[in-house]
Amino acid sequence: MQSENADSVAAPGSAAVDGFFSYLGRLFDEHGFMPRWQCGDWSLSLGWLHITSDFLIFLAYACIPISLMFFVLRRRDIALRGTVWLFVAFILSCGLTHLTDASMFYHPAYRFLGLMKAITAIVSLATVVAIFRVMPVALSLPGIAEAHKLAQKEIERCRKVEIELVRTRDELESRGALLTGRLHKASQALSSSDSALVHWEVENGSILWEAGLAELFSVTGREVASPASWAEVLEAHEVEALRAAASAALQQGRAFLLRFPRTDTGEHKRILEIRAKPDRGDPDRKIMIGTLTWHAVEG
Repeated sequence: MQSENADSVAAPGSAAVDGFFSYLGRLFDEHGFMPRWQCGDWSLSLGWLHITSDFLIFLAYACIPISLMFFVLRRRDIALRGTVWLFVAFILSCGLTHLTDASMFYHPAYRFLGLMKAITAIVSLATVVAIFRVMPVALSLPGIAEAHKLAQKEIERCRKVEIELVRTRDELESRGALLTGRLHKASQALSSSDSALVHWEVENGSILWEAGLAELFSVTGREVASPASWAEVLEAHEVEALRAAASAALQQGRAFLLRFPRTDTGEHKRILEIRAKPDRGDPDRKIMIGTLTWHAVEG
């Protein structure tokens, strides 16, 4: 009994599937139907009015989606992209339905026409649903006039920023030229007074900035050019003594003074005096700034 009930329940579904595949198999079968010319009192002018109209509608419906497809493919930044593709499918299916309907005058494949109308109906309903879903987003998008106004404001803002950047660049170039001139004068003054300025990092002895070191050490016959660390201008024990003195000065927040004896190229004894103090401009780094000066030893 249960088996018979199961067969009776499954039979309608199976019959529907079989009917669908039978329908597809006879999709272009014209048996049982007559060309539309033979159905009703069609005059030649009325028949061709329908055929020509349906064909021209198909041409228009074909050109519109092709134009939309070209636009969507060329403009990657277009909004509501999915909805536009639904419009393409909707308009194209409508055009194909009109073309199929026009062919009924000669090839009465009404099963295929029914399938085309069903596809068009489904795509049409999907397009309607998509339109209702994107309507709030579409209404929130700015119009062409508003978008043009916003673009003009952005262009004006960018122009003002560009003018400000040019002005700032000119000021920096002017200040750079002024500082270069002052640095040149300072270097000349340091050179004439046997002095140099140095800005360095305590932990590794890296020289961050200097003026006059090359001229200062030329009296000892030592060639230095833009030294990167104290090891290039001082002896090893002098470097260590300088590091220890600078570390202590940083901890105590005071200046320090070191003197190192040297002999110049004329075998004259000199004293290299280093005066420095902590640079508080960058509290996260241990940096000193100081002066180096030669003093002659009498006798």
